[in-house]
Amino acid sequence: AYVYYGEDLLEKGKAGQAVAILKEASAPYEKAIRAAREYTKVEGVSLSTKPPDHCFFRRLPGLIERTHNKCERENGLIYHQKVPSVAPFLEIKAEYGIAAPKEPELNFELDPRWKDAYVGFDTSKVVENILSNSKNSKDHKHSGTKDEPVEPVREMPIFSTDKDPKNDSGCVIS
Repeated sequence: AYVYYGEDLLEKGKAGQAVAILKEASAPYEKAIRAAREYTKVEGVSLSTKPPDHCFFRRLPGLIERTHNKCERENGLIYHQKVPSVAPFLEIKAEYGIAAPKEPELNFELDPRWKDAYVGFDTSKVVENILSNSKNSKDHKHSGTKDEPVEPVREMPIFSTDKDPKNDSGCVIS
């Protein structure tokens, strides 16, 4: 988000602010990488999930560096703006691409077909049904199948390669 916000500021002619934003961009990236490495060390999670090796994380430092260099270069050659010591606040409010919410229309009138269903419903059998279901559930507890340990599902390892996918996100749909 910092990279794209920096590019947006540069397009608006605010190169000094863009440089300040991009100086801050590496801190959240490092924090995300540390969290991803901790995630891979935790027991019980997927064996094949290795977020730090995903091409998104491999591409991001280069993108941050290239954009930062571009903003510094353009600020030095074209804009000559002062770089603030504190980066401007990252505006995260989306202004486009979001659909307006619609209130659902709820109809609480009874459908006339339900009247026929109510006539055929016998309330005297409800108690018998509940008692028979509770008896079946008690028999299930004594069968011994409930307390047996569940075997973990074996996962096929997915070997990562150094070859990046040919799309921007790096995701593969298989």
